[in-house]
Amino acid sequence: MSGKVPPQTHSSDSSHDGDKKQHQQDQLLLMMLIQQYQQIAQVGLGKIENPATGELEVDLSSARFAIDTLSMLQTFTKGNITKELTEYLEAILDPLKKEAEELS
Repeated sequence: MSGKVPPQTHSSDSSHDGDKKQHQQDQLLLMMLIQQYQQIAQVGLGKIENPATGELEVDLSSARFAIDTLSMLQTFTKGNITKELTEYLEAILDPLKKEAEELS
């Protein structure tokens, strides 16, 4: 043994690291949630196959529900998420809204 004592970590440092990890995990979970609703909308718009049937189907009510849910997330998270996530949500939502309008 060298006799050196490892540096002490302060509880505030480990607490900060834990907060940072939790924040990163929360961002990832939000991104995954956005992607799930994007996929629901795309299935409803007939852009991708319905995984249950393997068919392209148009279900505007399903697409509208997913788009409305993403819009609600955008409203409720405004100012509370990173700039990158804000831009990501906007980049997902805007084309979905336009596609839904075209089909209406």
